[in-house]
Amino acid sequence: MKYSPSGQLFYQKYIHGRKPVVIRNGAKYWPAMKKWKHESYLRKAFGTSMFTIEYRKSFKNEFPVRKALRLGQFLDIYKTEAVYLDSQFPETMMIKDILLPSVLHCNEVVSQITNLNLLFSSGGTSSAFHQDGYENMIAIISGEKTFILINSSYADSLYADDFQVVPGVLPINLEKVDLKKFSKFANVPYYEVTLKEGMCAVRLKFRL
Repeated sequence: MKYSPSGQLFYQKYIHGRKPVVIRNGAKYWPAMKKWKHESYLRKAFGTSMFTIEYRKSFKNEFPVRKALRLGQFLDIYKTEAVYLDSQFPETMMIKDILLPSVLHCNEVVSQITNLNLLFSSGGTSSAFHQDGYENMIAIISGEKTFILINSSYADSLYADDFQVVPGVLPINLEKVDLKKFSKFANVPYYEVTLKEGMCAVRLKFRL
């Protein structure tokens, strides 16, 4: 059924209930949906804005090489080099092109927003398997992204204490799980969700 729940119902069912949820068309009417698809717009409006770039596209259980580049410089190389923009937004009017879904417009939610990040690549990227210590919302402007969500109560079966990079970044490569080395992982329940263009997901510290 297509509907938009009231803020009260959304809070009771998803936020208070600690349940992750996908909001279809949650970003459909953002200015970014039209504007950011044109590199000419990004270069002209934000080409000098600085972002942090990782010089890899696939997970490796080691610190990536990271470098600050202007957005214009990143646009020059992202289609031909293994680079991934994964960075907090700088002080820029770029943030004006994104909006919160109406169901999240309550003071309790808005007051808790501490970071806004931009993820940008030519595709084929994979992030580290990690534990978030906070709640967040993901929105897809272009392309698609698949998430694996697991309750943190299974930390022991996720080998969370065997980190090699930093706490919270797990040693398991989700693209090719070594079940001989990480045998307990085989019995962990999980959610898998693929977000497509215009969709949002609210990820909470939830219970299965």
